[in-house]
Amino acid sequence: MNNRLDSGLKGSARYELAVNAGAKVSGCLFNGTLHDIRQIVSAQENVMNAPPPQFDSDFVTAAAEYQRAGYRPRK
Repeated sequence: MNNRLDSGLKGSARYELAVNAGAKVSGCLFNGTLHDIRQIVSAQENVMNAPPPQFDSDFVTAAAEYQRAGYRPRK
């Protein structure tokens, strides 16, 4: 997630991740503003302030932190 805009519905902050009550968020990489109203996202179980993913021409990430994240096309 790379949320850099701070606007949304009137009276609320913009979000890119909607988490249902009782859910757990782990193994994710975040960068930008994280509006975690329910305080579900743990800094110990996720990477906060993740570096740029460094996409190649197939949109595969080259940064080591993303080795297990995202789409991988079949070759």
